[in-house]
Amino acid sequence: MRSCCFFILISTVACVKLPKEEKVKDKLELEGDKYLQQSDYRNALTSYLKLIKKDEENPAVLNKISISYFYAGVYEKALYYIYEAIRMDESNAVYYYNKACVHNKLGQYNYAIIDISYLIMQAHNDPFLYSLRAELQVKNGNEKEAIQDFEKAIALNTNDAVSWFYYGILLQNQNLAKQGREALEIAYELDPSFKGSSPELGDIEINIEPSVE
Repeated sequence: MRSCCFFILISTVACVKLPKEEKVKDKLELEGDKYLQQSDYRNALTSYLKLIKKDEENPAVLNKISISYFYAGVYEKALYYIYEAIRMDESNAVYYYNKACVHNKLGQYNYAIIDISYLIMQAHNDPFLYSLRAELQVKNGNEKEAIQDFEKAIALNTNDAVSWFYYGILLQNQNLAKQGREALEIAYELDPSFKGSSPELGDIEINIEPSVE
């Protein structure tokens, strides 16, 4: 339902966007960046992996290797390399977001919740993070926690139709029919495409994608 990407604690449209850096990049990194932008993940990996052999302590390149594996569908390796990036740079919020993306793909929702919770500690007024954690809570079977997170997301962004919609369904599941109907009516007003649909909570699709910082 929701497709978003995280850039330095700011939610935006999902994409792979290469950073503007003052540091002069190695030729192999430039090649890898070109292939990554072209969605040529095999060649991107070839370039980045050659580079990391020369420069093993480079978390930014490790992150790009993780992203390349992510889009190639090799999630276990994506997870390994993003862990390595975090080990070398524990302060980079983007890496924690990217780790959550991989955990989500692997169905490891509890670990993804931990990563997003860490980011919320850094940016406690970001409605996207609360809404994302709520959706992960649903996937992990934590409906009451999901309600709390959707409430926080809605308080920070009252125009978020997706949050209102799933919030309404959750309230109805908790035998709060009147409050649930009211929340759903707000969702329908914000986004008429929700009218007539009756998805189950299990239908929530969390399509989050990693960022290159």
